Amino acid sequence: MARSITFELDGVQHTVEVEREGQTLHITHDGETFTVILEGGTAPSAAAASAPVVSGSSASSAPSPVAPPAAAPAATTSAAPGDVVAPMTGTVRELKVAAGDAVTEGQLVLIMEAMKMDIEVVAPAAGAVSEVLVRDGQSVVEAEVLARIG
Repeated sequence: MARSITFELDGVQHTVEVEREGQTLHITHDGETFTVILEGGTAPSAAAASAPVVSGSSASSAPSPVAPPAAAPAATTSAAPGDVVAPMTGTVRELKVAAGDAVTEGQLVLIMEAMKMDIEVVAPAAGAVSEVLVRDGQSVVEAEVLARIG
């Protein structure tokens, strides 16, 4: 299942499609696909500790993917409806909500940094933020629950 990620780089908005197949990421930007092979283990946290091997054409101005910092083991990884989850391994850069805040579906909850890109993570549903499980600067892994909306 591909995920669409929008980020800003040097003041320019970019949208990429990212699809994961095991330890391989396929990142498509402006019709060009880059393949990133994660090395160093089978769990996302182990893979994040190693630098990726990048293959494919790199003639475009698309950013070159690089490995995010190694993440601590996820404390909460089983998501329920209304849970805000990390779309990929990275670092929480800026929280935009706090426990008790009312949010609408699609509202910006936090910004992550992954592969040198800002990733906007939005609320999957409207409701009140019942719990924020991360802090600024915290490393997270793909599918880790970041906040709960109840």
